[in-house]
Amino acid sequence: MIEVTRLNHSYENNQVLDNINFSIKEGKITTILGANGSGKSTLLSVMSRSLKLQTGEIRLHGKKFKR
Repeated sequence: MIEVTRLNHSYENNQVLDNINFSIKEGKITTILGANGSGKSTLLSVMSRSLKLQTGEIRLHGKKFKR
């Protein structure tokens, strides 16, 4: 299971992710939809650690990702 809580991310003064909260249960298929520039790639980049976690929390099987 993946849990995302209070996730925020910005590029300089541009807030891209604002208080994102959700969970994905193991074995489930999940789709992330949104308009161009809405933060989908940023969200996935933070979740995969390609971008540094600025604020919030991500847990994988209950274990907290470190910043």
